[in-house]
Order: sequence, then C-alpha cells, then structure tokens
Amino acid sequence: MRPSIRISRPVAATTRSGWPRKADRPVADLTDALREALKAADPEAILSQTLSLKGEALRVGSLSYDLSQFERLLVIGGGKASGKMAAAVERELGPRITGGVVNIPEHLRPRPRCRRITLHEATHPIPGEEGVEGVRAMLELVGHPTR
Repeated sequence: MRPSIRISRPVAATTRSGWPRKADRPVADLTDALREALKAADPEAILSQTLSLKGEALRVGSLSYDLSQFERLLVIGGGKASGKMAAAVERELGPRITGGVVNIPEHLRPRPRCRRITLHEATHPIPGEEGVEGVRAMLELVGHPTR
C-alpha cells in the first residue's frame, strides 16, 4: 500500500506591519526570508552591535577596555568574513588603530577598503603560502608590541 500524500495550502502569514500576507507568494516569501537571514549573518552588522567606543572605553560584547591603558591598538585576523570585519573595526576605531594585518580570501570582491589595517590576500579554503606570509606579518606585528 502506497502512503498518501496530502498537500494543503498554508495558512496566511502576516507581514511585519501585521497585515495579512497572501499564502500564494512562496517565491517572494522565500526571497524575503533569505534577505533577512543574510542581513542577520552580515559580519559588519554583527560587529556594529558588538563593538563600540565611547571616549576611552572600548566595549566588545560584555567586555570593556580602557584604551588609555594601552600604547597601541593592533588588529589581526583572517577568514571569509575578515575583510568586512576589518573595515567595520576601522570605521569604529579609526585613528586609534596603530596597525593591523588581516588575511582575506583572494577572490573577495568588492575588496573592502582599509587605511590602517593591511588586507593580505590569501587562498581559501585551502591554506597556501600567501596565508602563511600573512600570519608571519601578524606575528611580526604583535611580536614586538612596544615598537
């Protein structure tokens, strides 16, 4: 005996404003859902909610740092989202950043713009010599933090 398949129309959902939404808009609804998911996962948006600077107080999530206690502020990192994150950090902290090196995927387009953080192109997802060079530059930068 074959199992029966029953297809029923979905119940109409509501829009953000509370108005009923037609249930026969699956492509538009899927597009809206995808757009919202991408917005929620955007590294710049996440960082802007997590990182803030007020006077000398740098807040990163639930942590707080008094920047007057530090001579230098260095930014290092790497990964798929690192280029956008570096740009967001630089926008927030600006001239307080004394240096930085971030490995970004070589295929990243458009390439974020940073003035104080060096964006070093590296292969992704398979590590290569370019990534090793970027990590060496990071180690050189943080290996001598009092320079």
